[in-house]
Amino acid sequence: MIKHSLLTKPIAGCALAQPAQRRRSVTTAGIALTISSSMIQPSLAQADLSFFCDTYQGNYVTKVLTSKGNRAIVSYESWASASGWTAKKRCQQVSSRFQNFYNQNILQYIRSGRVRNYPVICVTPQKGVSCQENHVLLTLEIGTNPQAALRSLVGQSRGDSSEGVARVSYQNSPQPSYFSTDNQGNLYVNIEKLIETAPVVENESITK
Repeated sequence: MIKHSLLTKPIAGCALAQPAQRRRSVTTAGIALTISSSMIQPSLAQADLSFFCDTYQGNYVTKVLTSKGNRAIVSYESWASASGWTAKKRCQQVSSRFQNFYNQNILQYIRSGRVRNYPVICVTPQKGVSCQENHVLLTLEIGTNPQAALRSLVGQSRGDSSEGVARVSYQNSPQPSYFSTDNQGNLYVNIEKLIETAPVVENESITK
């Protein structure tokens, strides 16, 4: 991740699947489930957000353009090296998927799960909805703990700043408000709360 992130060092078990595996596991065509926009909280659905890849303190991150400025929600510093993809390519791909899922009104939660026996990080419109192949953000290598990967990817909050791109390890910090679980113990990230607690950052020129 960035200098103040969880991902300054690779985290054991958080490797990404190779691109060839990823292509088998992720559908890139726009075959989305038909889901009513009423399933998305109105404040998020009406916010007119824009997700894009940029840099923050020299590292590639997904930023969200909001009415209060740009907020950094995901960093790819350590996630690209294990997969054979550059950080820039990973950032551009996942940021584009965030935008597509938001446009389809299904981006309410990010969760851990499995698709075709691969551990994945995906988006869902509500809790209790399993990961769908065409809603996958990241496909991880077999053997990866997807919940640990999800915690690492989005970062943790610390104190009143509630930084989405965090300074401390989640093992030593309180559970941020954007994390929750369902009755089966699956981990979810509330995307609206994640954006609200993410740091406001300036745009930087992508030069890498």
